[in-house]
Amino acid sequence: KKTIMLFFVLLVCLLVSVDAKKRPTEIQMPNLKPATPGSVDLKLAGDVTCAFSWHVDGGTNEDWEASLVEVSPNTYSCSLARASSYLFFRSFSLSITGLKEPKVLNFEAYTKSGPLTSDKWSMTSNSVSSNGWEGEAIVLSLTVTGEKQEL
Repeated sequence: KKTIMLFFVLLVCLLVSVDAKKRPTEIQMPNLKPATPGSVDLKLAGDVTCAFSWHVDGGTNEDWEASLVEVSPNTYSCSLARASSYLFFRSFSLSITGLKEPKVLNFEAYTKSGPLTSDKWSMTSNSVSSNGWEGEAIVLSLTVTGEKQEL
């Protein structure tokens, strides 16, 4: 069951990655380091920005893929993912800014044992953050809709 879930998550990430080549996309490979809080900002034209911050422990440094994709007009997806990890998340937060009246459409978080339950995180109209949860994660993905703000 875990293998099927991991396969599904990786397939979704791959499909978003393949489809993203047709749409405005920003991809970075942040290096998450144990015992060192970190952050990365991704930006698309029109001032749509995705910000990730995290604090992890355990394992060794790992390269993760961070992406911000315009999945359709006025809908943006921001993801942080890795096929497998030995890092232990102490905290995380994701936000998408630069939109008028933003609204979260979807948030997904997967651990090695399955989805992270909703009592482990809190959400606003444009962000999500861990809610005292600590554990292993392999995918964090936030999708927000809203019109781009006028420059």
